[in-house]
Amino acid sequence: MSPKEDPNYIGCDYYCGSIDNLQIAHAYQVTASASNAVFHEGNLVVICAQNDEKELYGFLARATGVYDDKTAKDFWPEFHKPEVRVIKLRNLTPVTHIRRDTFSRMNQSGLSLEDRVTVVEYLKQANNLTDPHIIDPFYAKGPAPVVVEEKKVGHLYIIESTMTGGGYKIGITINPEARFKALEVGTKARVLGLWSTPNYKTVEREMHKKYDQYRVPQSEWFHLPEHVLISLVERLCLVASTEVLSAQILRTEEEVKVITFRTKTCKWINRWLPTFSAPFSPLLRA
Repeated sequence: MSPKEDPNYIGCDYYCGSIDNLQIAHAYQVTASASNAVFHEGNLVVICAQNDEKELYGFLARATGVYDDKTAKDFWPEFHKPEVRVIKLRNLTPVTHIRRDTFSRMNQSGLSLEDRVTVVEYLKQANNLTDPHIIDPFYAKGPAPVVVEEKKVGHLYIIESTMTGGGYKIGITINPEARFKALEVGTKARVLGLWSTPNYKTVEREMHKKYDQYRVPQSEWFHLPEHVLISLVERLCLVASTEVLSAQILRTEEEVKVITFRTKTCKWINRWLPTFSAPFSPLLRA
């Protein structure tokens, strides 16, 4: 029997410094690794990543299978090995800040085998999972807001210039009111969207990298085609909490409603489907 076939084996996928990739893994209940590793159905898995300050965040899940018709590129457009297999998960906890004293160090594959045991116990305790046995995935609550310990929440925003030449600015701020005043919003620009997340710096950096081909050199301004703007908004709605979403961002209010509905529906299904399936879990396991 290989270690991963052992029902007590705990796997780990480590997304290094990409909190964005971690959030996508949690939202879609999937994971993938550059080594193309496959966890056996039933394996517990810790999915984790570090932010800019090297703080570790992660969630606990159980592997439920492998996608036959999807690869990493279907979930992570910029995954460095886009053709690797994707593992299906059932989330057991929300994304949670993992205290530094619960693990020794991070290596290329993430947590050591010994540290995984400690981190699993920490994630269970931090999320009030008091069952002495490993919680069955059918009874998990699914995705929930990120649990943050004394971590400042910041804002991401998109504003559109109303001056000649136009363009969109993708930026971050702790104080939106003061920032928008400095950018002369209302006279020279208008707010198209505002989002909040503790990982605002990481998300901004990754958005700038993703849309670099549209960037005005040496600035945070971008000339984005409409379909690219739509993609950007959908991504931000997925990885952060939406506070403002203007109908001007897609030119028509109906398109905004479609994106908002799609995002809320996706999050609602991910959150409640495991709960609704609980009464049928004995049949599903038979």
